[in-house]
Amino acid sequence: MRSFQLPLDVLRIAIPLVLYFAIMFFVSFAMAKRLGADYPRSASVAFTSAGNNFELAIAVAIAVSASTRAWPSRRSSAVG
Repeated sequence: MRSFQLPLDVLRIAIPLVLYFAIMFFVSFAMAKRLGADYPRSASVAFTSAGNNFELAIAVAIAVSASTRAWPSRRSSAVG
């Protein structure tokens, strides 16, 4: 597996994603509590806001990962 060969690339992608989700979760949770929401509602708001850009984060991770690799050529060796 390539992810075990390049652990620094995996960390370079994972650390900003984890930081983003943690910051969004705790800031949203604190804001909801400050506005008077109970725990279930605060947790719901926090999970929703943390996962809001999940698809974008995955797309960025794939794009960064793809730009750091040398992809093999997809040309077929068959002639005709």
